[in-house]
Amino acid sequence: MLFAVSTVVLLLFAFLSRLIGPSGVFVDFHFLRRGYGFSPDSVCVFMASFLCVFAAIYSVFVFPLNQKAALWHFWLTAIGILLFWVVFYSFSALPPGGLRENSAPLWMIAIGGLTSLALVIVAQGVFVTNLVSGIVRLCHHS
Repeated sequence: MLFAVSTVVLLLFAFLSRLIGPSGVFVDFHFLRRGYGFSPDSVCVFMASFLCVFAAIYSVFVFPLNQKAALWHFWLTAIGILLFWVVFYSFSALPPGGLRENSAPLWMIAIGGLTSLALVIVAQGVFVTNLVSGIVRLCHHS
């Protein structure tokens, strides 16, 4: 249920960001001398689709999944996503020429980005472990 509510919240944020209009803030990255940019609403829809998949998997009661592990999975994912957005908006506040007085230092932004990525990866590890142990329990009970 928590993943479904989070999906709705992210879709609401995506809708509001489209409603407000383009803010000039994009998630940019470069790969093989090409630049790619994604607007915040498309990133919200992408994140919401993954949360929707987890909501669907947890709603199927075929596998005896551990409730505590599911809560750890949710909260680690939610904190990782929240930290991603804090880092994203902190990084987008930086001027192209360098740091402003009131902006976060680059090392803090880098540590925040790596921490959010690590939290989301650990959360998915918790999910896979929970799913595999649920399948094993189901096979042993059959």
